[in-house]
Amino acid sequence: MLHINKSLKQRLLSGGAWSFISKVGASFLTIALAAIVARLLSPDDVGVFFLSYSIIVLLSFLARFGVDQFCVKHIGHDLAEKRYKAAREFVDAILLIVFVFSLVISAVLYFFSDMLMLDHLYRDDLGFSINLYLAAWLPITAVQFLFAEIFRSYHNLKYASIFAGGTIFGGFLSSTLFGIVISVGYATGGSFYLEEILQILFSIMIFLLLIEYKMIRKMVDEYCQLDGQQSGQTITVKKILLESYPFFISALSFMLLVHADTIILGFFEPETEVAIYNSATRIAKLMVIIHMIVIEVTAPIIVELNLKGEMKKLEGILRVTATIATIPSIAVLLFFVFFGGPVLGTVYGEFYESGGLLLVIMSAGQLVSVWAGLGVYALNMMGFQKTSMHISLSISLVAIVACILIAPHYGAVAVALVIAAALIVRSVIAMLYVYKHAGIWTYAKLFIGAKEIRQFATYLKS
Repeated sequence: MLHINKSLKQRLLSGGAWSFISKVGASFLTIALAAIVARLLSPDDVGVFFLSYSIIVLLSFLARFGVDQFCVKHIGHDLAEKRYKAAREFVDAILLIVFVFSLVISAVLYFFSDMLMLDHLYRDDLGFSINLYLAAWLPITAVQFLFAEIFRSYHNLKYASIFAGGTIFGGFLSSTLFGIVISVGYATGGSFYLEEILQILFSIMIFLLLIEYKMIRKMVDEYCQLDGQQSGQTITVKKILLESYPFFISALSFMLLVHADTIILGFFEPETEVAIYNSATRIAKLMVIIHMIVIEVTAPIIVELNLKGEMKKLEGILRVTATIATIPSIAVLLFFVFFGGPVLGTVYGEFYESGGLLLVIMSAGQLVSVWAGLGVYALNMMGFQKTSMHISLSISLVAIVACILIAPHYGAVAVALVIAAALIVRSVIAMLYVYKHAGIWTYAKLFIGAKEIRQFATYLKS
């Protein structure tokens, strides 16, 4: 049975379950694996590892140019109109675009690293060419993100969740396989160098990409068997890039906000400080797992109720889901306030206990962002994506400039304060704009009544 033929209830329940399992699993796997890596490598090498991933994530956004997010909308439109061959042509086009863009950027990264000032980010005694590994890591990451969104576009949330990237170890399945290899080595007393860690990780990710490509081809061809007509439309690279541009700006601005801080610290602080900062921020991001799951589950609800004009019902659902995400986030923040340092020491090692204050600061920013609700996402789903883009872009630029100015003088704590404040301002402004444009609030309620719970449950069962 093709996924598009499943009922809304089946997609919501199945997709929500797979999203929950993969996100929770990948998040805890990432922390566990980072803890093992932190014990296998020196703090300097751990800093290089985290710093390199931040660089690759930002460059992969440039390589994808928003086509991975645009494809969800475009392919969904083709599938709704049963133009399955047109969807296949589009898949072929975006695969080519992302692959070519990745190769070009990788070549620039490798041959012109001096001009990009990358040498200033790394010490001279690594023992291998980090530029070569960065150039290889980029296309792997970019294509992995694209494959996951293609699965999502065809309503296959199971494979989208299993193969999705977004973590330093490549996602749920990649993290699992990497964890098995590293854990066996760690348990048997083996030793690893940074270069060997990268080689193992890349081998696993490339192996999975080959499997994903075969599965995507099979899935797309199954849909095309239902299409007896030619596509009837011409797919051009220019058209795709023009349509993808707004998605690219919005996504890139947000990723700059959550990854540029590590790169900026790398310019002004020693790699040990980068390692401590990154270990704290990665644990703080656990607070948004439920928030991310809520986004995926409530997406069709936001679109449908907005189209029907049932704004009060939409407001109730948005506020209930925000409350559901906020309650555990408050508990996590309180736990970090009292035990943040010991948590970092337990997970990563005694050296990282000094990051307790950083953990509390970033967690507080995440908490307020969760409390404000799905404002940014609601703007996108309700036709105000340009407003959302302007909010994200302007706040990200201000935050980055502020980090550059204060990092040399005040260090990691000041950078954490800026990023946390930016997350708060972004979410609150988006919440206010949702109220301005749609007349509804998205922030969490102090209490959830039985009426709101029944309303939300009834909709999911309908």
